[in-house]
Amino acid sequence: MTIKTILLAIILLLVRELLGQNAAFIKSSQLEFDGKLNEAEAILLKLNDEQLTNSTKKVQFEYFCRLASIKVKQSKFQDALSFLLKAKQIEISSFDKIYGYYISVSADLFEKIGYYSQAIDFVRMSYNNQKDSLEKFFEANRLGGLFYQTDQMDSAVRYFNLQQKLSQNMQNKIHIASATNNIGLSLFKENKLNEAIKQFEKAENFFQIPNDGFYISIQENLGRCYAELKKYSKAIICLRKVYIFGLKSKSFLNSSKYEHLLVSCLINAKELNEAKKVEHSLMKFYSKMNLKTKYHVLCIQNEIATAEGDTRKSKLIFDKIKIILTQREKEKKDELNNSNKLIATYLISEANTKIEYEQKQKLNSQKALELKSKESNLILVTFISIFIILVIGIFVFYQNFANKRKKSLLEKEFLELQEEKLSLKVGIQEKNLTEFAIDHSKKKELSKDFISKLKYISALEDNEIKNEIKVILNELKTRQSLDKRVEDLDQNTEMILLNFKNKLFQLHPSLNKNEIELCSLIKLNLSNKEIAS
Repeated sequence: MTIKTILLAIILLLVRELLGQNAAFIKSSQLEFDGKLNEAEAILLKLNDEQLTNSTKKVQFEYFCRLASIKVKQSKFQDALSFLLKAKQIEISSFDKIYGYYISVSADLFEKIGYYSQAIDFVRMSYNNQKDSLEKFFEANRLGGLFYQTDQMDSAVRYFNLQQKLSQNMQNKIHIASATNNIGLSLFKENKLNEAIKQFEKAENFFQIPNDGFYISIQENLGRCYAELKKYSKAIICLRKVYIFGLKSKSFLNSSKYEHLLVSCLINAKELNEAKKVEHSLMKFYSKMNLKTKYHVLCIQNEIATAEGDTRKSKLIFDKIKIILTQREKEKKDELNNSNKLIATYLISEANTKIEYEQKQKLNSQKALELKSKESNLILVTFISIFIILVIGIFVFYQNFANKRKKSLLEKEFLELQEEKLSLKVGIQEKNLTEFAIDHSKKKELSKDFISKLKYISALEDNEIKNEIKVILNELKTRQSLDKRVEDLDQNTEMILLNFKNKLFQLHPSLNKNEIELCSLIKLNLSNKEIAS
């Protein structure tokens, strides 16, 4: 089997696993939406640990969030929190879309257990991170509702108004109706009933389907307003729609608050028989009702018995109500304890997360300080190295400068010595020249004397001539010696005056050879007579 075949097999296996996970998530989500929670949970639990371990962090995160969502709807809040905490341990970017699902499920959980402040924090976080107008609309609706439940009406109205503004921008009738309905709720809370009715009626006009769940919630709100204003006939019209919808959807099994309100309005409107019909239809399902719903049904029976004047029946029913209230009180305490436990577990988890984060931050700070210290040491070493190199450079530069200066001084001294030597040599040559001038003068005298003697010899006898010739020969030898000295002096004079002649020619190139020779004789301090000769 080649490497290419092995890689292809691995890729196909990963794709199959990924598609299997996505298919499980999609099917589970659909079943959860349809209310088939146990089936939705079973599909997710089929994904084994090995599949999850080999999956990406994003898939693992989504898996735990989906299980948590199902557990919230099953009212198994402890399990829901456990799954959420597992999801939280998986590090995933807060900008990832699936992280928004985690926030939504967390908000659902804390709203259900009554920890509204935390639910508000989660939904506000989601609202601030949303860029899509539709998603922002839903989060504004949810935030307003949470503030409404906690009687923070200023904040509730603020988010309901934001929701309305978003709905108008989207131009969706259902969204506009939802925002208008919420404005009506805030007015109802402020006891501005007539204004609230106008908002509810405006929202009602957007709906074409009377049996829609949202349409029924508008009827509930209108029924409450009319009941408060004692407009029982109008209240009955609205609340009867709620009652009929409840019979079809069995929604009264979880709460019969509006059926209770309908019976109260019917009794006040003197329609006792209609009230009894409502009571009779509800009692068929009494055994399936929770304590909260049973309480409302017993209250309906008590009001009918009181209207009929049957005090005995009313007392029996009231005793049952007290038992229900006691059980309900116990149930509420248990719910509160469970909620407190969940909140404590969450807060402990948050505290641990904070401690871990602070420890990480501390460790990162220490690492940063160590790194900074190393950087500082490196900078210091670098600075010292640069300083040493600079000092060495300055020292070398100074040494070179000193050597050059010393060399310059030595050259200057050498030139001065050369100049002094040359001056000394010139002095000697000048002395020799002076002697040459004297010798030259003597030579002239000898020449004159030699001429006189030749004249004298011409008049003498032979023997005398011989003697005189010997004398002349001796004189000639002396003269030859003098001529040799003159030649030497000529050469020395030429060497002495060479630089002078060159410089003179550079300054005055127009001078001819005779003029330069004349200037040279003047340089030798010869007299005009000597120069002329």
